[in-house]
Amino acid sequence: MATCIQCDNESIEGSDLCTECEDKACRCIGGWLYLPALSLNVAVVMNGINTVQILCITMVNYSSIDSITKGVVIVELMGNVF
Repeated sequence: MATCIQCDNESIEGSDLCTECEDKACRCIGGWLYLPALSLNVAVVMNGINTVQILCITMVNYSSIDSITKGVVIVELMGNVF
């Protein structure tokens, strides 16, 4: 009978961990998974900054923008929000 390397309970066959410790290990982000998690957070922040910049530029220059460009800006803002 093998024991868990973290808590000294009985380990799962073919593993160094028991059921409880293996469940804990599977729930957390570790190693290379930090990079995709970080990039998702950065993408959300950059999307918010982009939306605010588009709104500011559009509000300042609204009277000089033609109707086709206004439609494109509205579609782009809707895409950023959703």
